[in-house]
Order: sequence, then C-alpha cells, then structure tokens
Amino acid sequence: MTKTLRDSNTLEFKQKFVRLIDGSQGIAAIARTLGVVDETSLNWVKTDRQGKLTKALLANPVSA
Repeated sequence: MTKTLRDSNTLEFKQKFVRLIDGSQGIAAIARTLGVVDETSLNWVKTDRQGKLTKALLANPVSA
C-alpha cells in the first residue's frame, strides 16, 4: 500500500481549515467533514495560534 499526497498536506488547505475553525463550528466537526484526523487538526490550530503555521511549513516543505 502506498501513501499518496493529499490536499490536506498543503499550506493553503491548512490555512483554510483554521479560518473555518475561527468563525464556525467546533474543530472536531469540521475535521470529520473534511476527513482530517482530530489530533492533526488540533496541531494545525495550535501552530496557527502561535503564528508558526506558515513558517513551519515553509521550513519543512512537503515533497511529492
């Protein structure tokens, strides 16, 4: 079984996800709707609130 790169790994997807959290339902509900693991989504929100979401991803880009 091979692992494929999904849209959820992109910076843009993570930023949109965090924006949905800020003005909408709870993290778990949005995560389930978008097929994201709860723990992963919590990490994205935590990283964004620390102001590190963009910096962390640019420092460690995802390769294909």
